[in-house]
Parts: sequence; structure tokens; C-alpha cells
Amino acid sequence: MEGQNNYSRRRRRRRRRSNLRDWTVVFLIIIGLVIVIWRFSTPRSTSKTISKGKTSSKTQTKASKPIKLEDYTFLAIGIEKNSTNTVTILVQFLYHPEKKTIKGIRLNPQISTDIPGLGFGQLSQAYSLGAEVFSQSVGNFTSVRPRYYLVANSQRLRRIIKERSLEELVLNNLKSNLSRSQLLSLAKKIRQVDRKKIHFYLVPTVKVTIGEQTYYQIKRDKLRQLVSKIWGIKLATPVENRIIVLNGSGIPGSASEVANNLMKRGFRIIDTKNADNFNYQKTQIYIYGKQNRPLGEKIKEILGFGEVVQKQLPESVADVVVVVGNDYNQ
Repeated sequence: MEGQNNYSRRRRRRRRRSNLRDWTVVFLIIIGLVIVIWRFSTPRSTSKTISKGKTSSKTQTKASKPIKLEDYTFLAIGIEKNSTNTVTILVQFLYHPEKKTIKGIRLNPQISTDIPGLGFGQLSQAYSLGAEVFSQSVGNFTSVRPRYYLVANSQRLRRIIKERSLEELVLNNLKSNLSRSQLLSLAKKIRQVDRKKIHFYLVPTVKVTIGEQTYYQIKRDKLRQLVSKIWGIKLATPVENRIIVLNGSGIPGSASEVANNLMKRGFRIIDTKNADNFNYQKTQIYIYGKQNRPLGEKIKEILGFGEVVQKQLPESVADVVVVVGNDYNQ
């Protein structure tokens, strides 16, 4: 009887231990499931929150960061299809992605300026070096370098500017440094611009004759005003000394010799030509503006001859013009 009771007790203990193991396993499984659920749900939620936070931060940064207007500056070049592909119309414009406006300036391609690789001459001559160099030359002149260029037939470009149908220029140009996908994207953006918000301003040009040479000088004050209005850039007044030397004596090589002498002293000679006649008995040192008198007197001191004369022009190509006279050999 006692043996049977002992057996029953052992059996109950084994059953309790077995139940305890089962419940322990169940408990561990539940704990494991909780951990798995926590690891795969809570971190993902946190990650999404961080991701959203980052996206929001980037969006805020992008919204607050000012756009680079140079990235939206274009140069429209109108050429006559001939042996030299002469540039006859020139428009530099800005597409403003935030204001949804297009504003630009029309420039006379005949204006006189410094051209990389060619020296002083008409701006249109720079196109012979390629559209890239031409764009750089225009950028140097306006102080706003176009990021992209679009070349078109002159007649078509004139009509496009008049009708303000720039989408046609973008989709049907002769040459551009924009890819096809970029052109399509730009055309789509321009299509959304109201034509009433498209404006082109002509920069006036003054014809100046010095000696036998005719120069076209842009009105700098107007250019500075328009660049400030469109691109928000304030251009400083040029402080560079520009000097032209003319042969007014008829003595071969006299203008070149005077120019070389001045260049050795650090002066910037932009051109040498013949004067309007060879009857100048005394060398004339023409200064444009009272501020250039010290420069004229310095040139006279270096040459050892000549007289300083103040001239008045609405817009000057040079700061000083030296007309070499017959006193050069005296």
C-alpha cells in the first residue's frame, strides 16, 4: 500500500515538473515573440519618423537656400548663315523658376570689347572661336556669364523675341550646349510662363568715331541698371585705363612705337590705328573726363612731348586717345 502511495507521489511530481517545463517553454516563446515584434515594428516606426524628419529638413533647407541665377541664364545667338556665320542679334536672358518670369537684355553684337584670344574688337568676332568662347566673352562684358546658349537663324530669333515665343527657340535651335532632355524640360517650364511676364530690354549703343576707326560703345550706366534689375548684381564702375594710339603724322610705325613704349610702362593699349588725317603737327593726348587728367599728364611725361586736351563724348571707348603728331621725331 505504502509502495503504491510513493509511486503516486512521484508520478504527480513528474507531472508538475512536466507542466512547469511546458509553461516555461510557452513563456519563453511569448517573450521571444514580444521581442521579435518590438524589433521589427518599433525601430521601423522610428526609422520612418527620422526619415520624414530628414526629408522635411532637406525640404526646408532647399526652400530657404537661394537659387543660383547663373544656372538659369541663357544666351540666344542669332546668326546669318554664310561663310562666317555673322552674329547679328544677341539676347541674354534669365528664366526665374520661382517668379515664373523671363527677363533679358538685347545687346548690339558690334560693341567693342576685349575678346579672349583676339584682343580688342567687335564682340561678334568672338563667334569665330566657337559658341563657348563667345558666351564667355558676352559674360565678361555683362558680368553675368550665361550657363547655356541657343543658336538660331537671325530672322527667326528676331520674330521669336518680338512674339516672346521662346519655346520655339528651345525646341528648334541650330545649336545648343543643352542635351535633348534638358531642352524638353526647359521648353515645358517656359510654356508655363505667362507671356505678359516675358520682357526684353534694349541696351542703347553709341557710335563713336576715333581717327579712321568707328567703334560702338554701349551705355554702361544703362547696362549696370538692367543687370541690377534682372540679376540683382551691382556692377562697379570700371577703373581700368584704356588707351588708343593713332598715327596722325603719317610717319610709318609711329603709333606702334608709342604704343609699345606705353605698354612697357604698364599701360593698357586697346587699339592702334591711323588718325583721320596726317596733318597733326603736335601730338594730342585726348582725355575723356576730368578724372583722367592725371593719366594724360603721366603719358605726356613719359613721351616727353604732346599736349593734354580734354574731350567730351556721351560714351567713350577709351579713357585716353593719343594722336601722334610730327613732333614725334623732333
